[in-house]
Amino acid sequence: MWRAAWHRLLAVQLGLIAMLPVGALAEEPVLRIAPIETDSAGATPEVITPDLRALAGRQLAPSALLRELGLLGDRLVQEGYLSAEITARLVGANGRGSDSVEIRVQAGEPARWAGIATRVSGEQVGTDVPPAPPEPRRGERFAEALLERWIWSWVDSAAEAGYPFAVATLESVRVQSAGVLAAVRLDPGRSEPIVEVGLRGSARVDPRFVRRWLRVEPTERFSLRRAEERARLLERTGLFQSVGQAELARFPEGGLRILYPVRETAFNRIEGAIGYAGASGALTGLAALELGNLAGRGRRVGVRWSRPRDAETRFDLSYRDLLLPRLPFGAVLELEQEVRDSTLSHLRWEAGLDLPLSWDWSVSVGIEGRRSALGVEPAEQRRRLSSVFGARWDARSEATWRGGRGELAFRTGRERIRLTDGSTAPSVRLTRADLDVEALIFGRSLLSGRVRSRVGAITGADSLVSSEVYRLGGAAELRGHPEEAYAARRYGMGKLELGRRLAGDTGGWAYLFADGARLLGPSPGASPVWKWGYGVGLQPRSGPRAATIDLGLPGTLRLEELRVHLRLETRF
Repeated sequence: MWRAAWHRLLAVQLGLIAMLPVGALAEEPVLRIAPIETDSAGATPEVITPDLRALAGRQLAPSALLRELGLLGDRLVQEGYLSAEITARLVGANGRGSDSVEIRVQAGEPARWAGIATRVSGEQVGTDVPPAPPEPRRGERFAEALLERWIWSWVDSAAEAGYPFAVATLESVRVQSAGVLAAVRLDPGRSEPIVEVGLRGSARVDPRFVRRWLRVEPTERFSLRRAEERARLLERTGLFQSVGQAELARFPEGGLRILYPVRETAFNRIEGAIGYAGASGALTGLAALELGNLAGRGRRVGVRWSRPRDAETRFDLSYRDLLLPRLPFGAVLELEQEVRDSTLSHLRWEAGLDLPLSWDWSVSVGIEGRRSALGVEPAEQRRRLSSVFGARWDARSEATWRGGRGELAFRTGRERIRLTDGSTAPSVRLTRADLDVEALIFGRSLLSGRVRSRVGAITGADSLVSSEVYRLGGAAELRGHPEEAYAARRYGMGKLELGRRLAGDTGGWAYLFADGARLLGPSPGASPVWKWGYGVGLQPRSGPRAATIDLGLPGTLRLEELRVHLRLETRF
């Protein structure tokens, strides 16, 4: 908007003198550019030096030459050389002219800032209209980009203060002996409350859930920062493939309507996986079903069955409600059962509430119960009821591949043990702490990356049930190693994936990976050990279907130890 006015105001400062006879040009349509003359040393700005060198010696038509000279003049103006002159002269020795053109550039001294005169006017001017941002220092070298950033900064601050339709106008630019003096006017428009918030492109998400999830107050005014944070909050629901920039409209009777353009994801998911070890020939696998948007409110119900090794099965049932009716928080319910031959039967349940603190932060509180039976009847039985506290930060954006997330969980409770002879052992307190951090890196480069770190520790009891300890290895925790091959009381693990996102696919990419872990076994007196794994992976995605293939080695180059993990997923 203001750029056209800017160039019109500065056109008089750029003398473009074209001394090209029209008749001669008609007879000679191709012109050869002679070596270009410039001012004395230091007078030609470095920013146009490559352009001058590239222009010398070329053969151009007259219209192309004038276009090149215009671009050269624009570059000089943008860099602050407002008194620059470009002279082109047709020369020849036969009296009729020839195809040789001499060009001379006189840049002169760069302009300096003298100041910016500002004023606020328009339909509504309130006391909360933000003042103009700090001006460039007087005497600082002038640049068009600097003025543009200054104007946009003022408009953005007005939008943040509740004036989304603010417009800044460059009224004048004058070049005086003291420098460049500009005049800018801000028309803030009206500051109105948010009347409606909705989604464009969503048919299966309840609009009432969206408004409550975004926590829009009845008299809230528009804020650019909050609008961007709410877009991230919508992404965190898992209901949308992408969330676009907020679109604003003004109702005739007053008030704002905010629409977020979204692409709904396929909410329901079926997942299957199979693993194969080349050395032992063992097969492992899992199957899972998740229904992800019950009643249009983002409620999820999941069922999962897995077989990490021979004669061992697990069954999981989970329910998550993002936002309870009439309450400003969500709920989580989980039930997990594990059976291993006739030597272990383990049941775990957990219930909790998820309380949002801000757009990116939430805390959780809950209770966890465990019951384990070890050995054949009569079996040793262990029971524990634990308090659960957690915190979650999530600022990821898969669409732009930026941001990160972190999750902390802390569980503590007393464990009661009944021995096989019917007697009871003294109860002991068992505490478990887990930290999981992930960051997306290189989002705007040819390569993309994902870094993840996990730490876990169990303190208290000397002896631990095998279902209690951390189990590392396999496709999810330590690639290249057998499924859950290592048990640990404490561990720290880092995972790095680096590769290229596949063009045209959402989330699909090819990558190299490296996993490393330092773990302390569950037995008293165990020494820490290091485990490594690395390999290559491919994750193509086509619409609602995706596959993940990992080829991993357990820190060696022996191909007979190669492990293959295949995971298939489809959504509907």
